[in-house]
Amino acid sequence: MPCEGCGFPLSHRHHIIEFAEHGEHCLTMPLCPTCHWILHICIRAHVYHSERAGKLWTHLLGTPGTMARLAWARRKVDEYMETLFDSLCVSPRSGVSGGR
Repeated sequence: MPCEGCGFPLSHRHHIIEFAEHGEHCLTMPLCPTCHWILHICIRAHVYHSERAGKLWTHLLGTPGTMARLAWARRKVDEYMETLFDSLCVSPRSGVSGGR
């Protein structure tokens, strides 16, 4: 199955929301190693607000040839976070249980 991020023909099934923290779940997609790394940097920078990941994300924004993958990663993180919040009945804005 090709990588969902860049179309590279070799990929593996990867958990989008970190398996170590949340266990087995259906939020997976086929990714090549590079897109897998970029997606997790995006999650750490924009969901967990990691300062180190934020600096790396900013550096990647200035790297030629990365904009398409970065834009794809940001869209996927937003999309999957909405799915996760909906499945947990938690509002992404308020963090309050019970839906939006």
